Amino acid sequence: MNKLLRKIVLAFISLLIALSILFIYYKYAIKNIENNYSSEIMHLYSNETRDKGLRILEQGLENNDILLLGSSDLRIKVEQNPINLFPNNTSNKNIIISGKPRVQSLLNLIKLGALDVNKDSNIGIIVSLQWFMRSKVEKASFNSNFSELQFYEFMENKNISNDLKDKVANRVFSLTNNVANHNATVYTQLDTSHKIFQKTFRPFFNFQKWFLDLQDTYKSSFLLDRYKNKNQAIKNELSWQELDELAESQGEKSVTNNDMFVEDQYYVKELQPNLKDLKNKYEGINLLKSDEFNDLELLLELCTELGVKPFVIIESTNGYFYDYAGINKEQRDSYYDKTRQLVEKYGFNYIDLRDFEYDKYFYFDAMHLGWKGWLYVSKEMSEYFK
Repeated sequence: MNKLLRKIVLAFISLLIALSILFIYYKYAIKNIENNYSSEIMHLYSNETRDKGLRILEQGLENNDILLLGSSDLRIKVEQNPINLFPNNTSNKNIIISGKPRVQSLLNLIKLGALDVNKDSNIGIIVSLQWFMRSKVEKASFNSNFSELQFYEFMENKNISNDLKDKVANRVFSLTNNVANHNATVYTQLDTSHKIFQKTFRPFFNFQKWFLDLQDTYKSSFLLDRYKNKNQAIKNELSWQELDELAESQGEKSVTNNDMFVEDQYYVKELQPNLKDLKNKYEGINLLKSDEFNDLELLLELCTELGVKPFVIIESTNGYFYDYAGINKEQRDSYYDKTRQLVEKYGFNYIDLRDFEYDKYFYFDAMHLGWKGWLYVSKEMSEYFK
């Protein structure tokens, strides 16, 4: 009996020591994130630790940086990408980009609702026409970009109404059911389930949230350690006129072999070999009948509830390409109108880029902003986030 008791005591002491070390390092990691926050981390495209976590994004918002929520558009490597133009002579703020292919309104909504944002937060929201080309959000794409931690934090945010939480939970259930993220699927049903079910699973989800927060904190600290010796953002001292001339020059040198005004190598690799198949490829697509409009409205509703005043960027697309591919100007204008009216309904500031669809060097490829496009967006954001 004494041997058994000794073993139990030793096991308890070992556990206590392990938990103490875990707690001490947890506190160190939080302090490390505060001390080693780097603009290099904020400028990384598609970084899972940052984009699916909370610690680094929260630190950026505490530093009064601009959080720009987007998608594949953020990966375009031109000098006019916002990561290269902030801070500048108009705005002294740095910028955080967050997004990757197939990240759309619902995922951005969950992320924003998980963060500690308010009326003073600097939030930019990109809305892309390509998101509306499917009537339904792709389950596989949603799940590959879904953050369980952010979803739990969103659902526990006391500043979000139960009505909005229910709407989002129903959307998450429809997209995670029978696919992946089974924990999230079960979690969406907690509030409407039997009390016995709630009492059974609530402790598990409390532990899961604690574990995910611990994981996020450690991963974020490790990531920042990798970049702590990198240079911080350097203020862009060029005038907007000088930047415009540079964008014109770089676009002119990069677009020389096609009449769709896309970057040369992109045209050679992606468009030229497929021109026959691309002709009227998207004919028959109805941009106005997409679930994405419902998700976008939920995102705007969330901003209203949290007091956030986002700057909405209604991205246009390459008019030459989409005319060729079968979505004509009239159809695109109908989409822009509907999106614009939705943003105006909630009273948020926005820019509508439809008038630039045929401008040279405004786009890098068939759909993403390029030299003059990103420059224009960066300038407008700088004016808004002075």
